Amino acid sequence: MHVEFSQGMILPSKNSQVLHRPDVDQNNAAFKDAMNDPASDKNKKNINSQSQVGCPILTKNLTMQEVFLTSAEELYTTLIDQQRLEAFTRSSVKVDASRGGAFVLFNGNVTGKFQELISGEKIVMQWRYKSWPDGYHSTATIKLDQKDDCTELVLIQSGIPEEDYDRTKQGWKQYYWASMKQTFCWGTKYF
Repeated sequence: MHVEFSQGMILPSKNSQVLHRPDVDQNNAAFKDAMNDPASDKNKKNINSQSQVGCPILTKNLTMQEVFLTSAEELYTTLIDQQRLEAFTRSSVKVDASRGGAFVLFNGNVTGKFQELISGEKIVMQWRYKSWPDGYHSTATIKLDQKDDCTELVLIQSGIPEEDYDRTKQGWKQYYWASMKQTFCWGTKYF
């Protein structure tokens, strides 16, 4: 017996309205905000040491090291390419992989701007959680070192609000490194 797949489906008509996906709309708004973020204006004072009301923010620095069974170039591309980012984050992503370009990850929960991009070697970003004070960013630097059969990644992130240090560290481990290794099979040697 043959059953038509589209049977019972309501298909859009010529005059029907386009429905928007909330996660995509949210990313577009966050991306626009990230592109216009006053924290990136070099003529303004550094607001990373203070919130908007002038209260100091106690911060910590994070250093992590991971090994990936892939080339430095592949790993670099994965960290800046929209399709690859969507694959391992399993979320809607928006990214402009150029110096000064913005990124929005995890449906708007992580945003920032690229400050420096050296293909296969280094990525420097202004990086923030949505819940951090408006305009406040940490600086995340990812260095890649190509070895014979793998790539060593070193993350140095400065200016993480003290109360978010553990969440940030766990987020990198779980949602970046472990997810990339699982998605692209970069964590296990078979032979």
